[in-house]
Amino acid sequence: MKKSRSRHCGPDKDYGPNATQPDLSETDPSNYEQYKEAHHEKLRNRQKNRTTLETETRNHPFSEPHGYEKDMIPSHLFGKICGMRETTSCSSVINDICNPFLFHEDVLLTMEDQRLKALQLLETQIGKKIVPCGIVVSHNAETFYLCARPDGLVDNDSIVIIVSVSDDEQTNINAALHSHKDMKNLFAKTASNKINTKHPIFSIIQGQLYVTNKQFCYFAVYTPNDLKIAEIIHKDDNFWLEKMKMKLHRFYYSALIDGIVDSRLSRSLPIREAPFTIAARAKKNLAETNKDTPIAQQSSSASTVPVDASTNDHDEELINDYRTVVLNRPLEQFKNNILNEDSLLDDLTISRFLLMIENRNFTIDLPITAANPLQQSTSDNDLAIIGGQADNQHWCCIHYDGHQVAIYDSLNRNNLNLLREPEKRYLQVRYPQQYKRKEIFFKVVTRQPDGSTCGVYAAAYATTIALDGNPCTINYSKDAAAMRKHLFQIISQNQLVQFPRMS
Repeated sequence: MKKSRSRHCGPDKDYGPNATQPDLSETDPSNYEQYKEAHHEKLRNRQKNRTTLETETRNHPFSEPHGYEKDMIPSHLFGKICGMRETTSCSSVINDICNPFLFHEDVLLTMEDQRLKALQLLETQIGKKIVPCGIVVSHNAETFYLCARPDGLVDNDSIVIIVSVSDDEQTNINAALHSHKDMKNLFAKTASNKINTKHPIFSIIQGQLYVTNKQFCYFAVYTPNDLKIAEIIHKDDNFWLEKMKMKLHRFYYSALIDGIVDSRLSRSLPIREAPFTIAARAKKNLAETNKDTPIAQQSSSASTVPVDASTNDHDEELINDYRTVVLNRPLEQFKNNILNEDSLLDDLTISRFLLMIENRNFTIDLPITAANPLQQSTSDNDLAIIGGQADNQHWCCIHYDGHQVAIYDSLNRNNLNLLREPEKRYLQVRYPQQYKRKEIFFKVVTRQPDGSTCGVYAAAYATTIALDGNPCTINYSKDAAAMRKHLFQIISQNQLVQFPRMS
């Protein structure tokens, strides 16, 4: 059966009231943030009525997107979002949310009949009653922008998810799974009924368990006349925290919200790229440029061959584009990244802070260049924060005064052997003489109190250095929330002020 689909193509970009218009972020930046907050508030109010909403949407056709699923992140896209590479455009996912495919009515009816038949068969095999379920908005106030729609509920602690792998009545499950390009690796090779945790569907399952606040999932795949049931899947909080939470958070705040509040689709314009995608592509291009035109051969013994201090025009263009992305990033996105207690500071936040340091006559390295060093330092006053997304998720502060290199690390690592390879390479390229002579010193500073504030404390050390102080003599506050709040105030007010200290 061929599933005919249609998509609304939008208005003519050259005529009438919908003729191409510039972005609100350019024409009305002061109100633009208010428009976004108004949308957030609408979703928060929807969340408050999540029980009523779930009941009201139970009879909505399952394969037809509900209006509520067009201004939030629906769970069927969790796997795609969480599996995207840093350089992958978000535009297709935004388009799928805001302008989804619509099946013709007769196709919808057939799909729903097959789904209900599969649910009845599953109900018989597990020996439990499956009750209908509508659209569920996340139970957690922090993730008000997420929604899910399980195929059903079992008892008070379980959801049901079933997936069609073929509409051919003559095809059995195993053949359908083998021939379906997106389902070949759904089940683990070592256990035929266990879901592969690397498959996008596993992210969908864990996302639905999180949104609905349930503990177990009954999962099955089906054809018109066959059904395969997986082992019961347990809620995995660690998987959610480590593999999903921040990726969905970033997608909503850095990509989707702009596509909703200031839709380019309605103006017949290409969907805007997310700042983190632009930054990742710039970093990748810069790395490829460095490979094509090596500046110096580095060895484990820190070769002292001089490094060409020139930077080609292509590099300068990439770095300038990156600076533009950083400076044009909405304040709300910095706020979300900094104030989230579980969030590691991203490259753009570190870069925005470093641009303020640069204004105080320091030579800085933005993460885009620090991850791929272009040249040996020719400055006698370097201040950098390296690591983060390019280095296994840890930031540390480095200061070079023209004589020696000082490392201020919130983990208080105390020798070169404890550094990661990207950190060692950075020091070898940037300061080859100091590296060879071992004029690199690890300073003892206040340790970070948790597993995510390394960037905040690196910024605290850098602030003290920029204000002519010594981080080693300051007992910084270990109130992570207060330190994060202070960093956001620095960026929002564009003014360096010493970080809080312990009383």
